[in-house]
Amino acid sequence: HRVSPFLAAQVLATGEAVAAAEGDVTSPAGRALEAAFQSYFDARGRFRLDPEGRSAKHTHWDETETAGQWSAVQVLIDPDEQNDWEARFSVDLAASRAANRAVVTFAGVAPIGS
Repeated sequence: HRVSPFLAAQVLATGEAVAAAEGDVTSPAGRALEAAFQSYFDARGRFRLDPEGRSAKHTHWDETETAGQWSAVQVLIDPDEQNDWEARFSVDLAASRAANRAVVTFAGVAPIGS
């Protein structure tokens, strides 16, 4: 079962979930997010959302501030446990302080090391 890319993009952009019909990708951001994950879905089918798939041990932060940002990487845990893809994000520190929440930008999905 896949998470709606529209919902994920909306949460990243605003910090708030917006109801959308299952599979209904209506925004350009949602379509871009879906396209970014397409290669992963073609290669691995889906990623796990169970406790192992969400485990903090699969999230890696680089708190070295570069241009006012931190980077974060989430290893995508797949059903066959190849675990060789990652989703990449950046955290805007100034915007996060101003908004009093993490302001996260999706940077892409790719095989680890590419």
